[in-house]
Amino acid sequence: MKKYLIVFYLAVFLVSAGEARAGWIIRMQSSTSDGDVSYETLMIEDGKIRSESEGNIYIFDLKANRLIMIDNVSQLFLEEKLSGLRSTYHKAAVSFIQQFIHQLNKQEQKMYGQLFAEMEKMYEPIDPVSLEKINISIKNTGEKDEIAGYPTEKYIVSVDDVEVEQIWLAPTLDVGSEVDLVKISGIFGDLRPVVGEEILYEYTSAYISLLKKGFEMRSIDVHGDKNEVQRVERHQIDNELFSVPDGYKKITLEELMMRQMGNMDTDEK
Repeated sequence: MKKYLIVFYLAVFLVSAGEARAGWIIRMQSSTSDGDVSYETLMIEDGKIRSESEGNIYIFDLKANRLIMIDNVSQLFLEEKLSGLRSTYHKAAVSFIQQFIHQLNKQEQKMYGQLFAEMEKMYEPIDPVSLEKINISIKNTGEKDEIAGYPTEKYIVSVDDVEVEQIWLAPTLDVGSEVDLVKISGIFGDLRPVVGEEILYEYTSAYISLLKKGFEMRSIDVHGDKNEVQRVERHQIDNELFSVPDGYKKITLEELMMRQMGNMDTDEK
């Protein structure tokens, strides 16, 4: 009898351990008011997030304090520390601009002058005093909806009593058991360029605290741009998906910005 109990408990332990290692795979759709649609797949497991959209991959490893960006088309990758990420981006932007200016004649420098000035400001540290002055309010409307199989609650975010965003949160989708969503939100914020003051409310503690109420399943901003979860699955994820494929070349942040500037010029033509 004791032998069978040991086998039973071992089987339960193995099943439980397998479930604990399983991560989340979340498929999302983004659409703009102009009708543009894009898709993103999130893989979340054991303190790591892999975000893949249109051939570009971002890997956030909280335990290793590491960000990896992968360009599958060009077989290139970038690696930076998560800590101090916004400061790293700002220094790289200033360095890139200085390098790029030396390649231009005076007429071109004048043409790109305003763009360069805006780029330098995009990744400046967020002023905490400015955040404290933002009059933000968040209201639970009491409205409920089911999104991708999960019950959600609708919230309205307002700044100066003007609605700026609608958000639907799923309190039962326990993604937070795999990764610290508040930390990830801060990292996403570090990566996001800021132009003007329109989205500064997203950096306030009141807004970030929403993540403690549930996983964001749908959001619609003041412009009508929409993000929505399409599918949620629970699977074990191959650890290789959180690393750089063999044979890829490492580049610097300045080199990445130079490539992006080249793509902008190509698009304009």
